[in-house]
Amino acid sequence: MKTILLLNKEYETSDRYNKDAYTKLLKKLKDKNINFDLHIKDYVSSDFPNYKPLLPQPHSFFSFKLELFYEILGDYPTDEVILYTDAFDTYFLSDENEILEKFKSFNADIVFGHEKNCWPNIKNEPKLYPNGDFINAGVYIGVNSKIRKLMEYCMHLNSLRFYDDQHAFLILTKLMREGIKVEVDLNRELIFNLDINDLNQFDTIDDRLINKDTKIKPCILHANGGTYDDMMLNEPIKSVWI
Repeated sequence: MKTILLLNKEYETSDRYNKDAYTKLLKKLKDKNINFDLHIKDYVSSDFPNYKPLLPQPHSFFSFKLELFYEILGDYPTDEVILYTDAFDTYFLSDENEILEKFKSFNADIVFGHEKNCWPNIKNEPKLYPNGDFINAGVYIGVNSKIRKLMEYCMHLNSLRFYDDQHAFLILTKLMREGIKVEVDLNRELIFNLDINDLNQFDTIDDRLINKDTKIKPCILHANGGTYDDMMLNEPIKSVWI
């Protein structure tokens, strides 16, 4: 398994950059002996470094988080399990053996984290998800060849002018039918997207977050939606995100 972080060369000038979260993530990856690669690439966009609008311009992040990442993945074995994670708002609570074991339990090619919001919600995207099982592309894991196949679908249909990777994945994981099994981690066994979730359901045991009812311990935390600073006000989250 290989964990991959992808950053813009000028990442420190972005209003998304959080030095505290980024430093903690890199330290935790090393402490947990996570096998990871950090790719820092040149990238120019009208929406970089600042991402103030509710929506970026179409295609602004598509070429970076999807087309460029597709090229990077071409250097890895096709059967490698790839874990992609954002760098400024994620944190690992488990080692990669537990992550890999839980991924295999889904019996899927790709597993995305679940979130309650549909982003972006600009046309009819929510109609594809009547059960509200929206995906979040800030953290996902899958077999390299299947991830790249999904990306090929996205690039082939880019006449739709996707905003970014999440917009493309949100639509195409529901429309494609050719040999890719995608699952959403509804129970947060692997990936816990924190935005607008009920944190009262969770407590801590040692250095792990645990669901009081299900006893599930998520492996990776993701403070999506720019909620990292808010999450640091929550005692259970703050006590494990150290």
